[in-house]
Amino acid sequence: MTDPRLVAELSSLTRRLKALAPEARNVAFQGVPTDVALEAATDNGLSLVDGEADLSVIYRPGQENVHLTHSARFAEVAVCRSVMNSGECCRKNPARRYVSLREWVEGWFPKNSRAGQFLAHRLVSQAVADRLTSAKYPGNSEWFAVADGVSVPSAGAGETARLLTVTYFGTGLFPIMPATVACLGMAPLGLLAVWLLPALAFQLLWLAVAVGATWGCFVLEKWSARRFQSDDPKEFVLDEVAGLALVWSLLPVHTWAAVLWGVLAFRVFDIFKWGVKWVERRNWPGTIVWDDLVAALYAAAVIWLGYRVL
Repeated sequence: MTDPRLVAELSSLTRRLKALAPEARNVAFQGVPTDVALEAATDNGLSLVDGEADLSVIYRPGQENVHLTHSARFAEVAVCRSVMNSGECCRKNPARRYVSLREWVEGWFPKNSRAGQFLAHRLVSQAVADRLTSAKYPGNSEWFAVADGVSVPSAGAGETARLLTVTYFGTGLFPIMPATVACLGMAPLGLLAVWLLPALAFQLLWLAVAVGATWGCFVLEKWSARRFQSDDPKEFVLDEVAGLALVWSLLPVHTWAAVLWGVLAFRVFDIFKWGVKWVERRNWPGTIVWDDLVAALYAAAVIWLGYRVL
């Protein structure tokens, strides 16, 4: 029986690799059952071949190094410490996998350290312990390569601009709670806008930011999935920018306190997902941002209620 989880994983990897090499017409898999490989290839409109192919996907969990069976130019690493190619020189990227925040903190201490296990549960709250962050991974889980002669878009100023946009000037690259770091990075701008702008101009400014950031999420969502090797990468914090900006555009009062309450309320709903998960299951285009916009509406409603009742 075909493993649906493995099919979904390899199909996702192949889709992102195909986007890197749009001219590719066929794919070869190594270390993958034939029925799984066929489904993953078919899902992406590719022919499944043996041996030399436009795309080569190698899946060998736990192996340190692997060798390509044909001449290929390394394009991108999903999770890998080092690779060796028998013919062509391969580019090396640091290993990366996603672990829970508590695991990441425990990694500061020696393995099986009682002090580490004790402190990790006190340094990381229950509310955020299961949130994921990136960490180095000592083995090789998966990687893929593009054959020589297949077009691969080169990085340039546009790539850098997209990276700065989706990570909100690099805050999304912070290893712990990057979304919260991004919101804290926006807070000084919100406070400055309150000081400099009248109430209506303040609301229109942040409404424009919310609309622009939401549009950016739609445009850059697929690029981000390829760049960070995840359909919902933690480095992508443009959706948090859109959500917090929407909260600020709906504030009932024009004060510094309201701006800060907006940050807190938005992060609470965005973290705990109260009443938000339903929109994630809709699988609409721009899925990455819908939950943040819904969380923003809930946060704004709570702030309005608080200011009207208290």
